[in-house]
Amino acid sequence: MRLLLLEANYPPNRHFFSLVRFWITLVVFLAMGPTVVTAVEIELRPAINNFDGRVEAAHVDWKAIGQVNIRGMRSIKQCSGSLVGNNLVLTSAHCVVNPLTRKPYPPGSVFFVAGVEPGNKFVAASNAKCVRVLADLSREKGPIGPALIILNKAITEVAPFSISYEYKPVPESELTHAGYPGKKRYQLAIQSECQVTGAKGALFSTDCNGDPGSSGGPFLIEAGSKLEVVGVLEGKNGKEEAVGVAIEDLSDIINATLQCKD
Repeated sequence: MRLLLLEANYPPNRHFFSLVRFWITLVVFLAMGPTVVTAVEIELRPAINNFDGRVEAAHVDWKAIGQVNIRGMRSIKQCSGSLVGNNLVLTSAHCVVNPLTRKPYPPGSVFFVAGVEPGNKFVAASNAKCVRVLADLSREKGPIGPALIILNKAITEVAPFSISYEYKPVPESELTHAGYPGKKRYQLAIQSECQVTGAKGALFSTDCNGDPGSSGGPFLIEAGSKLEVVGVLEGKNGKEEAVGVAIEDLSDIINATLQCKD
């Protein structure tokens, strides 16, 4: 398994400054007036600095993966998701369901931000027009399954992923997973050569990292010269294995969802 992670190239820490340098710095600072230093000014390395070569990077538009953010009065919830249509986002059901009410969050509080990078950069963003949860909302520990987000504004700056409905999880088969882990929220983590460790129905466990924030991020397989979405990350099991759910045929549901019909 390989983990590709965008790392910030921060300057090395210095434990002290010489007295002379301190005074020179202080004089220059006072002469220039107040200055605000932000993360935008930090030099950063490319997002994908060592792609494994099994699929050419040019054939995969990673910017179709983004953040799914829920904004509320008392909390902010963060997940990942992927574009599977110009105005359609695939994520995990628990990402868009309020655990207290067991109902989807209001569409106006659900946002998708595509192609997020350090330095407050992103490709495009939109809030939801409607949300369709494809899971049992009555489950006591929360829904397990995918969810679709219809965006108010179509994102045409990046090509969406295709969904493969033929995928059946088989132990030891390889997958790629991508998402935005909470501990490095603005850095897309891409794991190739993950392996399925077990499967039961649509659910499967893997040796991928299932860090919080990555939930809803896509599992992908190679399909010729491109990658196709076959599932979404749900979380971790008792063995600390990342658990995903395979995507079943959503054609009819997508057609209805695109019009935000019940």
